[in-house]
Amino acid sequence: MKRNQYIILFVILLALSGICILLDNYIKSDGLLINLATEFFGIILTIYFVDRIFKYYENENWKGVDLKIKRYIQTLFNKTITSIRLAFGLSLEDLCDPKILMRSFGQADMRLMENELVRISKEILEPTALTNLNKMDTKGYKILNDELMGAYESAERIIVIFGSKLSAKQFELLLDIQDCIRGINIQQTTWPDYFGVLVESLPEGGRIPAEEFQQQLYEHLGVEIKNLLSMVRQLYTVIEANEG
Repeated sequence: MKRNQYIILFVILLALSGICILLDNYIKSDGLLINLATEFFGIILTIYFVDRIFKYYENENWKGVDLKIKRYIQTLFNKTITSIRLAFGLSLEDLCDPKILMRSFGQADMRLMENELVRISKEILEPTALTNLNKMDTKGYKILNDELMGAYESAERIIVIFGSKLSAKQFELLLDIQDCIRGINIQQTTWPDYFGVLVESLPEGGRIPAEEFQQQLYEHLGVEIKNLLSMVRQLYTVIEANEG
């Protein structure tokens, strides 16, 4: 039972109990109505505790699945940040604390590496997004598109495999991440002659100067990249909070 269902049932039984107690003052029932009021409370308590026991065993049975969901989401988190880092041409060795990097090979220390990825995405990738987009060539944009579409498919697998066991927030963030990646893909496939192309090779004859239009595309893409990084951090935070 859901919490609001318990509240409705409790209110109904409380009202019935009140009616029984009130009627007992006017009708000589030899305690029958008082006993009936007590029975109402006994029913709701029995239902509540039985429901709690079933939920406890259900949660125990699904613990392994919950762990798998966490691992899949962590993989998506790592892949998305790595996709952007690779496209920007940034080496993990140059961005990461060497001590954490060396310890990250053990499963027990993976959280250290993931927390470091959170820091890198927030303190390095986001603030430098537009600068790096301006520096990237067509190869870098291909890496960005291909790698992020891999992250899109990872999100799709999580939804298909674990959809019924995901929390509403997890489901919402996964869909938002997919929408953002789809938007990034659409921009690049719509304007392939602008992304990563040298100024002298840009198309000519448009209503807007080609260099100005290219900069607008970069700025818009930069916003999408920042939004995507923020979403995957939120998703990572959600699973860590659920574990706690």
